[in-house]
Amino acid sequence: MNGHDPRSGTGDNALHVRRQSPARAILALLLTVTLLVLIGVSWRLLGSHDDHTRKKMPDLTVPSVIPSDSAQTCRGIPDQSVQALLGSYNDDLTYNSVHLQNYTTCTIANSNKNILRIIYGRADGDNFPSDKIATEKNGAKPVVLQSAPQGHGLVNSTDSADAEIVYQCGQGQFISITIRGYVLETPVESNLINMANSISCWLVPHR
Repeated sequence: MNGHDPRSGTGDNALHVRRQSPARAILALLLTVTLLVLIGVSWRLLGSHDDHTRKKMPDLTVPSVIPSDSAQTCRGIPDQSVQALLGSYNDDLTYNSVHLQNYTTCTIANSNKNILRIIYGRADGDNFPSDKIATEKNGAKPVVLQSAPQGHGLVNSTDSADAEIVYQCGQGQFISITIRGYVLETPVESNLINMANSISCWLVPHR
């Protein structure tokens, strides 16, 4: 016998386990709390993303006639139409309107970096402001507005990230509506035509 009590090893191990148990329990608790926090944050982020998606992509169509009770941040351009065309609600939009001697420019942007520019007014001949997206060279289609059948124009939305309608109403009057930026999940071409119809040439003063 070497005087070593075999039970002492067992007792030491038990004591070691008992000493480790509180540490392990605390570690397990911390891990559990951390996991729950991460799960909560993830659900919150997913929820806000879903809300953002629903808010930025409403299923709306631009009306071809301006509603009588429509708000107009830019004169003659219903806010509702802008929201539908860009797929954004009004609190997500920034407006910049400039009134010059011969024409008015309204530029609207959303948080997705889409830019909608609407210009209407008078021009000499065919030289009027446009982004030159809607041209015969670019494959634009002829269009006639119901509100101004005496005029003629072109619409191009083959690339829904960059689309435009340009319309000459006659007597030097014109309308130009351009979208640039992010691909929209809205009926771009019909919305452009409807907006041009709603703006119509009656907004453009005659000489």
